Amino acid sequence: MRNSLRVSVAGLLCLIWLTGCGSGAVMISGKLDTPETAYTRGIKQLRAGSPTEAVAAFDHARTLDPGYAPAYEGLSRAALAQGKLDEAIRHIRVAKSKDTGYAPVWIVTGLLYTAARRYSAAIAEYEEALRIDPDRLWAVETYLELGNTYEKMGNAEQAHEAFVRVLALEPLHAQARTAIRRTRQTLGPGFLTRLRHEGKTEIIP
Repeated sequence: MRNSLRVSVAGLLCLIWLTGCGSGAVMISGKLDTPETAYTRGIKQLRAGSPTEAVAAFDHARTLDPGYAPAYEGLSRAALAQGKLDEAIRHIRVAKSKDTGYAPVWIVTGLLYTAARRYSAAIAEYEEALRIDPDRLWAVETYLELGNTYEKMGNAEQAHEAFVRVLALEPLHAQARTAIRRTRQTLGPGFLTRLRHEGKTEIIP
């Protein structure tokens, strides 16, 4: 396994990772500059809708450590956000070559397949991400994207199941709650009746 970081999705989206200094760590203006902090900065830029700034951060992470798989995964996410599918594919292939045990490389490959409407291939990628992530560090994102893909396929029931799994891990996840309501409307009252018979109404948002 290369030096890919295993963190929770919450840590990915909300925090600057407090990791030890790797071989690529340097000090800039008194602050620790590592591939991990550069990557986290890039993710924050993506979440803020600034993919160009995100690319700069991911490129910096790659410069600090050319073997750091998340840098290429981040570049793939940024390219996808910019609609540059060929570039996104190129970056995610490199990321996988660096660390196939890093679940986000499978998640992002799934996103790329979904963008290409190759839904069955996308589902296989998400399932692999879950398989190699026994601690469920990335499961919220994986199940959410799995549900989105099933919904695009017109399979509302399996989409609903995936969204429910998101809530099991993160009960206040607003996007999953909205998706559950939406899929239940699609499935109709008979589906809710069946859930009640199965004792599953407690997960109704």
